[in-house]
Amino acid sequence: MKLSQFLNKLITLELKNSECYLWCSINFEALEIRQFFADMSDEELKHARLLTEISQSPEASLLSLEVPPDLPDKMVLAAVKISETIKKEKDLDQCFRLIAQLECGELNVIYDSILKHFDGNKKANFLAMNTSAHINMLKEAAEKYVNSPEVKKQVLAIEVRNRDYYKLFLD
Repeated sequence: MKLSQFLNKLITLELKNSECYLWCSINFEALEIRQFFADMSDEELKHARLLTEISQSPEASLLSLEVPPDLPDKMVLAAVKISETIKKEKDLDQCFRLIAQLECGELNVIYDSILKHFDGNKKANFLAMNTSAHINMLKEAAEKYVNSPEVKKQVLAIEVRNRDYYKLFLD
């Protein structure tokens, strides 16, 4: 699948993740927790903006991703389902459990794979927005706010695998 075709799905997913974090920031009263979730929402928006910028680059039409054809739709459906549940969630530990499900998906792996293939002056900006920093923010918050050992373990186990989805589009 050409990268340019795939990016719109990824942008949709990043925006859906941003919405999830925004709902979390609304659902809790403690200012520090609200600020954390608002910051995470902003991070997801940055990812969406970066993917939009990449989609407008000449490289986007030259590269192809090796992903199963149904993966983008499955990721979007999963994110929508979690988002609907998060909107109603008032328990902080359960909220973190849902976020762990959201962040464990293949989206973060694909996102990092995309960032690795863009060179030039923007490379530093791209790499500054990698998923590791985002996941580390989530892990630090779990250590601080999550009471359930099971949920904390789920969040702390999140990692972004180093997997390359790219192949050069040579046709």
